[in-house]
Amino acid sequence: MKKMSPDNYIYISSYLRAIQKDALTRSELERLAEAKSRSELDRALAEKGFDMSGGTERAVSEALETAYKTVFELAPEPELYALLRYRYDCHNIKTAIKSYYKKEPVREELMSALGSVPSETAAKMPDEGVFGALPPHMAAAAEEAFTGYARVPDPQNIDITLDRACFMDMSECAQKGGNAYLMDYVRTLADTVNITVCQRMIRMGRDASGFFEVWVPGGGLDERFFKEIFLADDREEALWRGLKKTAYRSVGEKFEGTLPAPSKVDEACGEYLASLASGAKSVLFGAEIPAYYLIKKESDTQNVRIIASGIDAGLEPERIKALLRPVCA
Repeated sequence: MKKMSPDNYIYISSYLRAIQKDALTRSELERLAEAKSRSELDRALAEKGFDMSGGTERAVSEALETAYKTVFELAPEPELYALLRYRYDCHNIKTAIKSYYKKEPVREELMSALGSVPSETAAKMPDEGVFGALPPHMAAAAEEAFTGYARVPDPQNIDITLDRACFMDMSECAQKGGNAYLMDYVRTLADTVNITVCQRMIRMGRDASGFFEVWVPGGGLDERFFKEIFLADDREEALWRGLKKTAYRSVGEKFEGTLPAPSKVDEACGEYLASLASGAKSVLFGAEIPAYYLIKKESDTQNVRIIASGIDAGLEPERIKALLRPVCA
């Protein structure tokens, strides 16, 4: 794909910065977590510009849908950002296949409107046995998962097969688009997933074959890196030592000589990814700005949902704050 000049992004970059008034900082999210009730949370969100007429979930969902619509209507090269929709395609086709085998109708509220394929189309795919509208790797994986479940009825196989394909499609889309920021983002996303899974597999006493069943492609840490980890006698310590020799040096140094809880590793990897994503803020105008806008909006949406669920569950504010995902600056 021939890349456009950053000059083509002057308008959308300026526009997105102007409308980003509802972006949430870490301190603002922590104040939201101190809300004593859902109604108090809704009032605070309304003050940030959210339309609360349909409640919290509808408000954040509509805000995210509007963000995607805006970018795909205004961006000079909307195809660059298709990869950010692929995780929603993956979620939708998983839901559709599992519903099919449960002999249940696909529940609309479980489907996302943000995929590259309309959710209504994805919902019908298992009934029709045709998955070709999905991104290519997911299309092949959906057929494999669909037919495979009939032989081995394990829903985890559906997840594993489609997650791997989703990352393959994301990586290929990023490479085709040629934008360094998006290529770095996808590569780092895959790496951070694999780092956290690797630690969990080590804690569970699984070997390399177990890890590679769920390993996702597209990262900078290749198969050889993880094979060497599983050959070591002190596997978890070897993971942190190994990371010190890579771009993830800060993560390796943070945990070397310790036995961190998996939640702490999730947090460190999330912070690394959020920091990388936030690097787009230093760009005056360019293809990075719409990508960052969507990534930030997704981060805010996830955290507001965590806060709302925590309030509903009666959790203390400090506990809710501890559950928040790292925030893009």
